[in-house]
Amino acid sequence: MGFYRNHSNDVVPYDTCMVQTELSNLLTVFFRESLKKYHCADNFRHILIKHAHNTGEVMVVMIVRQYPFDQCDALNEDLQDKFPQIKSLEAIINRREDNVILDGKEVLIYGRPYIEEELLGCRFRISARSFYQINPYATKELYSTALDYAELTNSDILIDLYCGTGTMGILGAKRAKKVYGIEIVADAIKDAKINAEANDVHNIQFVNADAGKGAQMIIASKIKADAMIVDPPRKGCSKDTLDAIIKISPKRLVYVSCDPATLARDVKILMDNGYTPKKIQPVDMFPHTIHVETVVLMSRVEGK
Repeated sequence: MGFYRNHSNDVVPYDTCMVQTELSNLLTVFFRESLKKYHCADNFRHILIKHAHNTGEVMVVMIVRQYPFDQCDALNEDLQDKFPQIKSLEAIINRREDNVILDGKEVLIYGRPYIEEELLGCRFRISARSFYQINPYATKELYSTALDYAELTNSDILIDLYCGTGTMGILGAKRAKKVYGIEIVADAIKDAKINAEANDVHNIQFVNADAGKGAQMIIASKIKADAMIVDPPRKGCSKDTLDAIIKISPKRLVYVSCDPATLARDVKILMDNGYTPKKIQPVDMFPHTIHVETVVLMSRVEGK
């Protein structure tokens, strides 16, 4: 167990990861020892640990080639005895031979199929396949900055592209007239709808679609967006998505990026099509690493 070596599939073992919680590190040690103890290492492809800092809840997902497997009951009982913080223990049966990890039948072993976390006065459900920022302390600053940049009023329409479990959209809905959240992961959309209901937010509508196709749906519906927040994966926005954003033409565009290179590429395209950067704020989401999140506010240049 460990991290992939740069530009390879070689696994480099580690004892302590400085950007993980102490509990996550203890779980890593537990699994490293248990896979040897119960002779089941060959069945495991990946172990996913989600730790909600503010609620203390923990999810563990075993990505395995088959389930159940020999001595899985003993391993599961040992895990629950040593880590009572675990509120969700699951397995994903993944027999693929490529590097796609979170694909396959999901099996709930213990507890519930989600954990909950609190952020900026709201409570959010997080399931195995749904994305949630891993640094809750910096996430508070990141999302607060993005929403402040959006300058929402109670008459504004907000589009939240790549909305995930609905965190920024739900927080923005408390300031805006209406929010549309778009996300390709179906499980994340399910969580987003439950999160909106749980936080008594009813002026938000979620669409399960690729960002580009979802943006095209906004265009087809002739919805006039005052503000848009985009929070794409590391590869940035696709050309189709950027074309759709330009056509929607929100007055204020807030781009949240985890990769400065793709951010620079996309900002250049947006600048060539009527937008100008107004504010830029980096947020150190990943201490002790070279990675940084960046929030950019871009405004539409009138007459373009």
